[in-house]
Order: sequence, then structure tokens, then C-alpha cells
Amino acid sequence: MSEKSTAVSQINQMLTMQDAMNSRVSETWRTNGYEWYRAIWVECAEMLDRL
Repeated sequence: MSEKSTAVSQINQMLTMQDAMNSRVSETWRTNGYEWYRAIWVECAEMLDRL
């Protein structure tokens, strides 16, 4: 598997997991106006630390 496809796979997995967590907090998280991008930034930083 190429580095690019590995990264794409990891990003997709990260976003799926973040969506699941956000949905546990609030089923309407997408329309609540929360600043969820901050949580995504943290997840991205953690992923990059592992590459």
C-alpha cells in the first residue's frame, strides 16, 4: 500500500471515529454550531505524530 493511500485510509478512519464520538455527544452535532473542528485538529495532530 502506498504512503498516500495509507494516509487517506487513516484520515477516513479518523473522521469516521470522530463522527461516531460527536454523535454520542449530540445526534444533531452538525447543526448545533459547535466548534468541532478543534477536536478534528487534535485528532489530526495525533495522527501525524504516529506517521
